[in-house]
Amino acid sequence: MNKEELIRQYKQELKEGKAVRFEENRQLYVKNGLLYIKQADGSEGEIQVHVDRARVVLDELASKRIREMKQAIEVPNTSPVVPAYR
Repeated sequence: MNKEELIRQYKQELKEGKAVRFEENRQLYVKNGLLYIKQADGSEGEIQVHVDRARVVLDELASKRIREMKQAIEVPNTSPVVPAYR
């Protein structure tokens, strides 16, 4: 999965009414056709955000997810090298 596919997936989730979690405890979501950010811990405050800010958030989130996937794939080789005997 590449960055563009991840951003497309996040946008689809927003269109479906799902909140997209970013950072430790913040969520991006759509309410009445507008984009908002709120704390995921249930506190009352929410901030309306411009679509450009939402694009930046989704881009950063996709980049972070790609890095995490690459790190998960990279398994350090800690086993000793054993010569093949014939």
